[in-house]
Amino acid sequence: MMDFNQFKQQFPQLDLLQADPAIFLTPQIPMNKILGAMSYLPPKTKPEEVLLLVDETVFGQGKNGLCLTTQGIYFKEAFANPNTYPMKAITSVGYVMGMLSKQLVINGTVKVTLAQPEKAGLRLLADFLNQYCALHKTQTDSLSSASTRQKHQQSQPTTIPNLQPIIKLYAYLLLGWRGEWNEQIRALMRQLFDRDFIHSQDQSFLTQFMQQDHQFDFFEILDEVTSIQNSLPPQLCHSLLEEVLVLMEKRNFEVETARSHFFQISTAFNVNQATTSSILAQFPIFMMGHSGAEQERTSTFSYSMPTTTLTQAQQAACELLEISPEQLDRQTLTQAYRRKMADFHPDQYQQLPPAVRQLIEQQAQQLNQARSCLEEFLESA
Repeated sequence: MMDFNQFKQQFPQLDLLQADPAIFLTPQIPMNKILGAMSYLPPKTKPEEVLLLVDETVFGQGKNGLCLTTQGIYFKEAFANPNTYPMKAITSVGYVMGMLSKQLVINGTVKVTLAQPEKAGLRLLADFLNQYCALHKTQTDSLSSASTRQKHQQSQPTTIPNLQPIIKLYAYLLLGWRGEWNEQIRALMRQLFDRDFIHSQDQSFLTQFMQQDHQFDFFEILDEVTSIQNSLPPQLCHSLLEEVLVLMEKRNFEVETARSHFFQISTAFNVNQATTSSILAQFPIFMMGHSGAEQERTSTFSYSMPTTTLTQAQQAACELLEISPEQLDRQTLTQAYRRKMADFHPDQYQQLPPAVRQLIEQQAQQLNQARSCLEEFLESA
């Protein structure tokens, strides 16, 4: 099994990645930065467990930024709460570049603003993380599969009969109630049910089932799942619940709908509440904070500026100034600009080394550009 250092040495652009002044890889991560990052890492994290660190602080204290461990990606943006993305929940890491902002994008949805790395460094960082997370997942899945097979051989029958309700459940999650098949979904279903424990009769059922469209009733499917819950090993139920969340993420379920479905499905599987909550916590996209805040903003500011009227540059300016586009007006812009300049205004740092002052001046220039961009928009609106 390849460890992090072996992977790092095989990364073709390692020298360029390490040349970025804001990106640090073990064992060259300064201890003061790791100690600063401990403010947003899990309490029991050991310094040697930090594999990669991105420092977002102006003074190099490491209290804001991003860390990678074998357990996941941890990040904290300025003026925001810490966030965690477990390794097993990461399917991709990419990036987006705007005129005024640079962001990592996890699983195509979670955006992490990183101002300190250079653009080239951010591209390399995204590629590095994407490759490492994919490798880690492959190795973990391989070990898990081997362990599962061993336990399966020791304590479980070769196959588990009558998984037809699970087939219907997965089809409903992928197709919706109308149940109209396409080749992509058929291929995914074949992949999902091409497993050692699937009985040949269920394989035949799947083949016939995918030959025609169906109208699904979610509650009828739940009743069918409940009827077979006693024949399902607990560990299999846990794995199926994780897959349910993956499928709902793939189909872009609304958070409230996904949570409602998930808890009803977990009840049908007879999985206790503690385990259910633990599984759900591995998928931050379905935690209430991701949509609840957005819905609250929408309902509170009913006469606000629609996001769709902003250009990409204007949206990037809002992100830099930490303004929700729905709240954008002259008063909000002025308050946000003054708040940010209070932290980054160059006049406060005349006694610091030139290199540090230059970074602060760049931050101030970006804030000025962002304000000008949004002022022009408000004048033309």
